[in-house]
Amino acid sequence: MTDRRMGVAVRLLVFLPFVITCNADEGSSPGAGGSGGVPLDAGLNPDASLSECVSNEGVRLCGTKAGCFEHGPYCDCDYSGGELLEFSVCAEGFTMERPCGYCHDGELCVVFYDHYPICVSEDLGRLFWERGGGDLVWYADGTPYTGEPIPQPPSCPEQVGELTLCGGGCGGCGPAKYCSGRSPTHPWGIWQDYSFGHCYLGQCGEGEACLILNANPINENWPHPYKCVDEADCAFYEANVPGGVSCE
Repeated sequence: MTDRRMGVAVRLLVFLPFVITCNADEGSSPGAGGSGGVPLDAGLNPDASLSECVSNEGVRLCGTKAGCFEHGPYCDCDYSGGELLEFSVCAEGFTMERPCGYCHDGELCVVFYDHYPICVSEDLGRLFWERGGGDLVWYADGTPYTGEPIPQPPSCPEQVGELTLCGGGCGGCGPAKYCSGRSPTHPWGIWQDYSFGHCYLGQCGEGEACLILNANPINENWPHPYKCVDEADCAFYEANVPGGVSCE
C-alpha cells in the first residue's frame, strides 16, 4: 500500500466510529460566554442575517469567522480543543453521515475539526464558501471548490469497459450502489458499492488495482471515490474516463 493510501485508510478508520457531539459546556445558555468568554455563537457581525447563514435543508453556520451571529435562537456551535472553530455548524439539525470518498451524487466535501472531510449538500458547501470558509470546501473528486455548480451534462456516456459512468440525468445505480465524484472536472461520477474502505485498505482481489477518480490539482490526502478494477484495464480507463482517473 502506498504512503498516501495508508494515510487515507487511517483517516477512514478514525472517522468511522466518530459521531458529532455537542461540545459546549453543560449549563451554557443563549448569550452565555463559552471558552474564554467568547459567545457560543461567535463571529459578531452586526449586519448578520440568519437567512444568509442557513442552508436550504435548515443547517445553520456558526463560528468565529462566519459572521453569522444574531441574538435569537440558541446555536450549539462546536468546539475543537476547547476553542470555537472559525467555521462550523449548529449541532441542531445536522448529522455527519459519510466521510468524503463516499459522497452521493451532487454532494460536496467540507473539512470539519481541521481534518474530518464530511459529505454535505452542495447548498451547505456553497454557504461555507460564500461566508469565507472556501478553503474548507472541496468537490467530491478532491478538487478545490470554486463556486462553480456541479454540472448537469445533457447526455449520458456509454459504459467505459466495465466501468459505469453516472450522475445528473443518467438515472440511479440501483439499491446496492450509488454514484459519486462529479465536479466541473468530472461531469460524470462512478458507481460505488455500499462498503467502507476495501479499495483504500488494499483489499482488492488478485490481479486487481484500486481505480481512483482524481484530477489535477489533486489533494493527495483526500479519500477519493474508488473502485476495484482489473489491473490490466487501468491504462484504458486512464485514457478514456473524462476528467481522469488513476490506478494504484
